[in-house]
Amino acid sequence: MITHTCLGLIGLAEFQERLKADGYSRHTIHNYVGSVREFLRYLDRQGVALDGVDTSHVAAYVHTRLRRYRRAHRRLPPSVSGWRAHRVGGIQYFLQMTVSGWPRRPAPATVGEALDRAILQEYREQLGTSTDFAPGTIHGLLYEAARFLIWRREGAAGAEQGAVGLREVDAYLQTSAPRLRRTTAKTLTKRVAHFMSFLHLSGRALEDLSSRIVSPTLYQYESIPSVLAPEQIDAVLSAARRDRSAKGYRDYAILTLLATYGLRAGEVSALRLEDFNWRAETLTVTHTKTRALSILPLMPEVADAVFGYLRHGRPRGASRALFIRMRAPFRGLSVHHGIQPIVAERMEKAGIRTSGKQGPHIFRHARALSLLRARVPVKAIADILGHRSPRSTSAYLKLQTEDLRAVALPVPSHGEVRHERMA
Repeated sequence: MITHTCLGLIGLAEFQERLKADGYSRHTIHNYVGSVREFLRYLDRQGVALDGVDTSHVAAYVHTRLRRYRRAHRRLPPSVSGWRAHRVGGIQYFLQMTVSGWPRRPAPATVGEALDRAILQEYREQLGTSTDFAPGTIHGLLYEAARFLIWRREGAAGAEQGAVGLREVDAYLQTSAPRLRRTTAKTLTKRVAHFMSFLHLSGRALEDLSSRIVSPTLYQYESIPSVLAPEQIDAVLSAARRDRSAKGYRDYAILTLLATYGLRAGEVSALRLEDFNWRAETLTVTHTKTRALSILPLMPEVADAVFGYLRHGRPRGASRALFIRMRAPFRGLSVHHGIQPIVAERMEKAGIRTSGKQGPHIFRHARALSLLRARVPVKAIADILGHRSPRSTSAYLKLQTEDLRAVALPVPSHGEVRHERMA
């Protein structure tokens, strides 16, 4: 009979090779493999099959090891969080490789929780098959739906079962919306309205409450987004260019792409090595919101920056992502844990601060404004920025407020008007 441990040990050789391919040091590989081996033995003692593991088993294992440490040393580790991360890092990585759908949550504790999970799963399938929403939009819709269901189940708004009522929806929005900006509150209400429409269509709500949810009114040009001036962009790029470390080469290439093409952060993080056609001097971009492909001319400054990164900055690894981490595992960067922190760090080092948001999107705003000032037609700008409709591009017209102020005629004072009439 092959035990659970033996089944896990069979996969440890593949796990070790994967760690090597991802660039982990020999010391880290030794520790990770040892942690996984001990965890598999724990599962074997508990009689838990590897394909039945969920996050509760990992938490129980860590708790067991912590008690053993305390008995042996008569104290807790100097840093419990660091100790826990050291024990769990290799285990989480191994389970991602071997357990489908990891991280896997424990079984529902109540009937209401089980029903909510079934609703969310059906909602996820409906969003994936019946809409053309971008992955980020789907993630936001599911996140808000999960928050609403947890609030409803655990709060005082209602019972675990039964149809959702308008009073509950109003109470949830009144609880969540007051501390949000109007634009964020509008996004919240739109997400909740979409979920209410789904509940009605799936027979879980007696009426479609989506039409009865009131969203904040937003005027077309009520807010001016943050934007970098050309000299500020030059300052950020110059400061990054002076950093001749491997990280500096990478960050400079990212900033050059953002500034030259006005790409979204997700479009930069999704770039792959094969997206660059060096012979034809083109760059293929997959737009995150529309999923459309754009073939852009490879500008000289971008080509130089990316080539410098590939030659001096990019670690060797199996990943085909263009921009990858500087430390193992050598995987592609994400938006929130890769591109955004890089932009924030480089702007801070260059001494550039703007009012409002300071993420990668301000480079996109700056690019749109430069194209508008160059008298490029709105339809052409929409194609460059990857907008589905020119209406999305027209929102950038409010960035020209300062330009309009510069050419505006001065308003005469009352005395000047009277003098002109007398003359």
